[in-house]
Amino acid sequence: MAGNKPSIYFVASELGEVHHGPAVYTRALWDMFRDSEDFEFHLVVLKSDIRDPKIHVPRSESGKRAGFYRRMAQHVSNVVPKNQNTLLHVNSAHLISKSIAQSHRTAVQINDTEVCQHRITRQRIGQYGVRRMLALQWRRQRERSVAHASLRVVCNSDFTADMVRRQYGLPDQKVNRIYKALPLAPFLDAQPINVGAGKLELVFIGNNWQRKGLKVLIEAIAELKKRAADLQIRLRVYGTPPESTKNEYRQFAAECGVADMVQLEGTLQRPDAPDVLANSSMLVLPSFEEALGLVSIEAIATGIPVVGSQVGGIPEVINNSRLGTLVEVGNSKLLANAIEDRYYDGTETQLVQYRKESSKRFSIDTLRRNVETLYQSIFLDA
Repeated sequence: MAGNKPSIYFVASELGEVHHGPAVYTRALWDMFRDSEDFEFHLVVLKSDIRDPKIHVPRSESGKRAGFYRRMAQHVSNVVPKNQNTLLHVNSAHLISKSIAQSHRTAVQINDTEVCQHRITRQRIGQYGVRRMLALQWRRQRERSVAHASLRVVCNSDFTADMVRRQYGLPDQKVNRIYKALPLAPFLDAQPINVGAGKLELVFIGNNWQRKGLKVLIEAIAELKKRAADLQIRLRVYGTPPESTKNEYRQFAAECGVADMVQLEGTLQRPDAPDVLANSSMLVLPSFEEALGLVSIEAIATGIPVVGSQVGGIPEVINNSRLGTLVEVGNSKLLANAIEDRYYDGTETQLVQYRKESSKRFSIDTLRRNVETLYQSIFLDA
């Protein structure tokens, strides 16, 4: 990389205080590379909560979704130079078109397997509706064409990388696995609190309650209630699905006889997450699909165990029994067994420290090294 300093233009929908994976990743890369001595790092976004000469926002951006892809394409074309010393790094492959990927040196992220595995079936149409099925089909075609047109595809777990390779027919050398990282310091500083004998404090965090298996967890709580009538069980559920979905799950908890044990808490603000986790016996993540599960990393950094499904990228996070327990997808009785077993583990100091140390696989420092290696390898291949 001799000569002029290479330029990276990272494309994302926005930079702001949004508490989901893509936004956290965008903020992390900006904080890491904005003052880099090795790269000129720019952000190309449609909205930003901060101003900087290297953060490029359209002058007329209204913030509405209408015309989103057209505005993004125009914005990228206006801002990003086309030369061998510039890399276009895109937060989600569907944000750009095949023609943009072909006209720039491009690396794209694919961090979810829902799209690449998508198939239209009668069952799925009945479950999700025709409109969503067609939208996913369009996105799959776009994502596949962009992946083939790009120099590199970056996935956030070995599971996702393997699935993307197979579904899109990509060569092994094109697909890289780089675990996404989180600012873990507040979680590493938190200390789990002994909630007391006879109490079981469970926490569930996520917006897509169906995909993340909340009903299976509610059924597991009903099973635990039968086994240990004297055990005080509380499940705090964080997430903001539609109100109709909340009502559906309230009714389901009532039908299972555990309405008084299930509390729908609404949105979990990121600054509050360490305390919420530290005041819990464990995090439960009974997902049917999960590319990685960033919240499980935060729980481990806090020092509490995770009980999660043996699916997707979750086993890559819970890769040791001291970190938590993996259970068969959709099996509420096995989930109840795992929760019960973890309840009797307690919060032994050495175990807590082991979890905190293990979480550093997903630290910002690790992410920085991996992304720098990716950038350097692309420019060296030029």
